[in-house]
Amino acid sequence: MNTLTSPRDPAIHTAFARALGCALLFAPALVHANPQLEAAQRGLAKAQQLLKQVAAEKAAIEAEKAKVDAELAGMKKKLASSEADLAGKVSELGQASAEAGALAGKLKSTETRLERTEAHLADVVAKYKQLAVEHRDLGSAKQATDADLAFTRQELDTCDGKNLALFEHNLALLGKYEDKGILDAIAK
Repeated sequence: MNTLTSPRDPAIHTAFARALGCALLFAPALVHANPQLEAAQRGLAKAQQLLKQVAAEKAAIEAEKAKVDAELAGMKKKLASSEADLAGKVSELGQASAEAGALAGKLKSTETRLERTEAHLADVVAKYKQLAVEHRDLGSAKQATDADLAFTRQELDTCDGKNLALFEHNLALLGKYEDKGILDAIAK
């Protein structure tokens, strides 16, 4: 595994420069000596191969870095979106909590009004029952009074008839006494 972490790492550039420098340094000496030339060519080939490996690794690392940067940017966007969503949810929760508090207060006042209304209703029902009993008693008393009144009217009608008969009888008696003449009065 390569220990180099960034394609822009100065260590990569330094290694490349050393390999290139070695190749250029040994190139003139290789031209003069044949066995040395072969060794130098092998060294140059190795240096070129090493250079290609470093370039390939650099390209792979840059591609990996670009991929990681893209993933990081995507994750940052998701994080920002999630944070915005969370802030919205927190705001909604705050509003819901405030509404719940307001509704709880309203419920408490409604329960208090309901208790007062139920107490008042119980009072009204008790008074209604008492009035119903009194109405029933008064109805019974009225029936008794109506019966007494009917009986009294009947008696009054009877008395009126008797009084009228007595009055007419008295008038007849008075008429007899008043119509008597002087002779009747003397005879008496």
